[in-house]
Amino acid sequence: MTTTTTDNEDKHNEEPDLLYKLMGAYIVLGFVGFLLILLFLDKIGARVDPEKSAYELICQHVSLMFSHKTFRLLIPLLVFTGLQQGFIYADFNRSYVTCTLGIDYVGYCMITMGLANVLSSVMVALCAKYIPREVVLGFGGVVHIGLMIGFLIWIPEKNLLIFFILAASWGVCDAVWQTQCNSE
Repeated sequence: MTTTTTDNEDKHNEEPDLLYKLMGAYIVLGFVGFLLILLFLDKIGARVDPEKSAYELICQHVSLMFSHKTFRLLIPLLVFTGLQQGFIYADFNRSYVTCTLGIDYVGYCMITMGLANVLSSVMVALCAKYIPREVVLGFGGVVHIGLMIGFLIWIPEKNLLIFFILAASWGVCDAVWQTQCNSE
């Protein structure tokens, strides 16, 4: 009994240290990425009206966002992509992966999703030249709706393949949304 209690206490004492190390690494990498962009990204010539202040320019762009039809239609789609990413990164990992498989498999599921996301982004970008955007978005929407319904009715079991297939499928759907929302 005593060894299990001390083992659990050691694990709880190590967790904050690991958390601080991971958070520190994340912050450092974020700053490194910011510096790389700042130093090496080419300056894009922005259309700036020298007679207007920064506040007036921001107000002009915000009003354009709400008055232009395309931007108004894009806002719900961008909100949806943020919510679906929040679901997969937080709720899927906490409620499905961790509860069924354990915390050790969270990283593997996210790696699977990330690889599927990257590969699908390339494939969607290549296919989008030949397929209309509406068809690509429709495919992503149908698959995503199917995944959400599947998550609602699914009772998780300890079958690794299903978790990896679901994570990869979510990565494919996310690739559709990301490439189509950010394309011209």
